[in-house]
Amino acid sequence: MPAIRTILLLSLAYGPAAHAALSIGASLPLSGPRLEQGQMIKDGLAVALQETSSADPRRKISLEVLDDKGDPAIAARNAEQLITQHQVQGIVGCVGEAVCAAVAAVARRHQVPLIGAILANDEVCRDKLPVFCLHAPYPDEATAIARQLKTLGTRIVHLWISDELTAYESRIVAAFEAGQLAVTVHRSGPTGDRAKTPPPFPNKADEAHVLFLNHDDAVTTTRRLRQGRAGALIAALSSIEPFRWLQKTQGLSSGVLIAHSLPNPDLARTRLAKAYQKAMGEFSVFNLPYEYAQLESYLLGRLLAGLAQRGVADKQGLTQAMTRNSYRIDDLDIAFANDRRTLAAPVGLSVVSRGGVLRE
Repeated sequence: MPAIRTILLLSLAYGPAAHAALSIGASLPLSGPRLEQGQMIKDGLAVALQETSSADPRRKISLEVLDDKGDPAIAARNAEQLITQHQVQGIVGCVGEAVCAAVAAVARRHQVPLIGAILANDEVCRDKLPVFCLHAPYPDEATAIARQLKTLGTRIVHLWISDELTAYESRIVAAFEAGQLAVTVHRSGPTGDRAKTPPPFPNKADEAHVLFLNHDDAVTTTRRLRQGRAGALIAALSSIEPFRWLQKTQGLSSGVLIAHSLPNPDLARTRLAKAYQKAMGEFSVFNLPYEYAQLESYLLGRLLAGLAQRGVADKQGLTQAMTRNSYRIDDLDIAFANDRRTLAAPVGLSVVSRGGVLRE
């Protein structure tokens, strides 16, 4: 099946001689089980590009999007095609641990920056240049959740981990134990508790469940937690996309803590979130629900626009600009330290109420 290709042109103001385009590529799941997520990322980029397209048409950003169906092998081929055939200077976005690892390997080989990996493995984000991620490391999220759980009187954490995320188990457990919380680990995958007789689900006031799971495992585990344990306190790391997860697990009767690095896109309390909601409202074609991945890709579009305005037009300039500079987009500071390939932003927590409404 031929790859889906989308080309968007963004006109940016720069000097009178600035005619060279900054060419950016993306490999996203535009079909398959992660279709909605891939479409939201694509839409977030498109909103940012359209929002800034009224400036000088002599400065253009071209965005080429290929469908990887959520398959790492296809994603790797797409990255190779984008770099060698389409001559992109950077790759933006990728979805999933295995897919992002495959795209990152191709990007490193060609020394083309990969910017804004979504749900990527922390090892990919901490690796050498040129990979830049827009989320905090998972242990940082666990620390923020542990701090909040302590204020709620929690003493015991039941940590649920998908098979593909077990490489982080020791660091996640250590983060909770550093917060003086006792930790019991449960597997939730083909080789874990999901394939066996379910263990008892405690429902005591001083116990909580923390989900460090992929989407399918999160849905299965949450539904099981609800069966006879309606009051169980649940927290979730950013391996879960919360809106998509909540659509499958309606009827939660207790608060759910959601860890995230960017402002909550459903609450316009920051200038970035306000600008995002305003931009989304002006383009009625984008009718998907707000999501963190969509806000991340919108932020990426805004960042790329700013870099193009500064004259960045090749992969070396793009990598150097990402590494050596700090940028402020509305009220969010963008900075990537040399020893850390993640966005320099604190972990935030949102709370999902009984009706599935996000509150901070």
